Amino acid sequence: MKTIRELWQFLRTHRLKRKVRWALIAILAVVLVVVIGGVAVNAHDRQAVSSSSASSAVSSSGPTTAEKKADLKKALQTYFDQQAAGGKVQLSLYSLDPEAGSAAAKKPNGAIDGKGTQAVEAQGNTKVLSASTYKLYIAAYVFHRLAQKQMSWTLTDKQNFDAMIVNSENGFAQTVLTRYGNDQVDQYLQSIGLGQPFAGDSAETTANNLVKVLQMLDAGSGPFKDQTLRARLLKDMGKQIYRNGIPAGIKSVDAKATVQDKVGFLPNTNNDAGIVTTKDGHRYILVIMTTGREQLDFSQIKTIAAHIQTLIDTNI
Repeated sequence: MKTIRELWQFLRTHRLKRKVRWALIAILAVVLVVVIGGVAVNAHDRQAVSSSSASSAVSSSGPTTAEKKADLKKALQTYFDQQAAGGKVQLSLYSLDPEAGSAAAKKPNGAIDGKGTQAVEAQGNTKVLSASTYKLYIAAYVFHRLAQKQMSWTLTDKQNFDAMIVNSENGFAQTVLTRYGNDQVDQYLQSIGLGQPFAGDSAETTANNLVKVLQMLDAGSGPFKDQTLRARLLKDMGKQIYRNGIPAGIKSVDAKATVQDKVGFLPNTNNDAGIVTTKDGHRYILVIMTTGREQLDFSQIKTIAAHIQTLIDTNI
């Protein structure tokens, strides 16, 4: 730029022949065009570099919480649909608030933590044989009658209740149904949104209704408001003896996770419904219902549960 000013000053202070003057002016014009063009290019390049740096900064920050939530939902739904495609598997998952005092509670993950943050199902409204998962409904009905002071709760009653959940024994449940009648039990269950599992010759339910009863249990709502009764049921579910389904699957991925569940099994039917708590305190309800395998063959349920936990770990 200094040379250009000097050339212009020379033109102004020296008398030159016309042809020489115009030749010098032409040269000056060309130089100015080149210089100005170079400045513009440099400015554009700096702007491009700045934009690229900004873009890199955004991309390096990773996906947003909303994106993670959507990615997890998509991954779960795709897998659920694949498993349910043959009509022999029914699945339902519902996320819960993290465990109080846990790492997840201190720093919640928006992709999984919170009631209903994830709510995914496949064939969730399809009625199938409940097998002994119906005993969760019996527990709900018993707690309802106890709240109304319409039922005894002796030591023997408590022991039989525990055996119904822990060992999946049938005696207590059958006594309740015989004493009060299937219709009366169903009437109450339907009034709280759990359908009529005892309307037919064999108890039937849906994966989504099992999720609903577990939602009530977790929240301490409906028939589960009594904290002593609620704690008893959850404790029994935590130590029930058939743990080759959801508990085994989850623990194959997260060894420190806990599962409070209730299984059901009949010839050709194996079901599992429970509340999962991971080592970090993330919590969700998971129901897996299957047909087509021998009684007490929970291997398919184990595989499905393990894959679900892996998808969650990968996407949060």
